[in-house]
Amino acid sequence: IFFEIGAQKSATTWLQNYFESHPEICVPYWKEQNYWSVMTGCLGILPNLIAAERQNLGFGARKIFKRLKNRKHRSRCNSIKWTLKAQRRPGPPHTAYADALFQLQDTSTVAVGDVSPSYSLMSSDGFVQMNAINENVRFVFSMRDPASRFISSAKHEFRVTTASVVPTQEVLSREVAQSITNRPSAPVRTSAYHK
Repeated sequence: IFFEIGAQKSATTWLQNYFESHPEICVPYWKEQNYWSVMTGCLGILPNLIAAERQNLGFGARKIFKRLKNRKHRSRCNSIKWTLKAQRRPGPPHTAYADALFQLQDTSTVAVGDVSPSYSLMSSDGFVQMNAINENVRFVFSMRDPASRFISSAKHEFRVTTASVVPTQEVLSREVAQSITNRPSAPVRTSAYHK
């Protein structure tokens, strides 16, 4: 079992996509299980996960049937259900979490992983609990140069909050400058590796 932990904008989504395509690696379709963050009290159940459950598993038989015909979408719906079940009842023996984590495992699987950047915010006690679930647990922490990570995060924050505006270099430069001066902006907070 491995845990891919990393700062925001440090290639964790790229790694999740790589792991999904690797024939010997099993990761849940839903990136950021966040199970241990919820269990240790570092993070609450994410509202976007609940929103995704409602959207993907919402009402309307025709809509559900059409989506369930698509294998990947069906697996994603199951992943959302299992992840929420695990997050709503965290704690030993971690059965619901194991269901979410091992849902796609087959005979060719050599490694099973969980890609959740939020684990980087946990105390060392959380890692001790994670390490205790299996005799062969590995932790991978991906980082990025703080300056380039900050700029990428500021651009991301801008795209998320102002989707209708075309980001020119001038606009992005202004956004980066505002992120630096407006503490505690998200790009500034998530660049503080030392905290």
